[in-house]
Amino acid sequence: MADKRESFINHRSITVPAGGKVRVEVGGRVFYCQAATAPFEMEYDDNGFFPVRGTGVQWSLAGVDERFRRLVFKSDVAQTIEFYTGQFSIFENVVVPVIQVAKTFARPGVTSIAATTNVDLETVPAGRKYRKSIVVTNNDPAVDIEIYMKDAAGAYQLAATVFFRQAWYLETSDAIRVRNASAGAVNCRILELFY
Repeated sequence: MADKRESFINHRSITVPAGGKVRVEVGGRVFYCQAATAPFEMEYDDNGFFPVRGTGVQWSLAGVDERFRRLVFKSDVAQTIEFYTGQFSIFENVVVPVIQVAKTFARPGVTSIAATTNVDLETVPAGRKYRKSIVVTNNDPAVDIEIYMKDAAGAYQLAATVFFRQAWYLETSDAIRVRNASAGAVNCRILELFY
């Protein structure tokens, strides 16, 4: 008949002094460390010490009929170790959502584009990875601004128009050309957001 100490889950909390050892009479096949503030060493039934990194470590004896009767813990630092022993399986699926919003860097561009001139937006500022988005505001009362993007061959192709007194927004890291095709200067605002 099995020892009652190993027929269910046992919970223990022990305090191990710095450089000291603590012996625990407990039976089972499985060990699970619920909490520890530092790595420690342990042995079972005088089978030699082995390192344990701390919280979350689980081990079990390989043979279905194998059991330990005694655990010994030692630690370089004083700490409390909370653990479970017995006959059980533990599956601790913990999902920790990681949501971090990357900080952006806003870089204003030109405020005027000369007649029949292009403004090419291809450069990522030092220390930034890529452009998040761009805003082109056309302040002219009568002239439209053209937006070009590169095709697969690397040539700029007309892609959009920013009508007079309108703003245009696009989330893209691709190269963009802003063109004033008119015979006079166009007042505008260009803002790029970078990661």
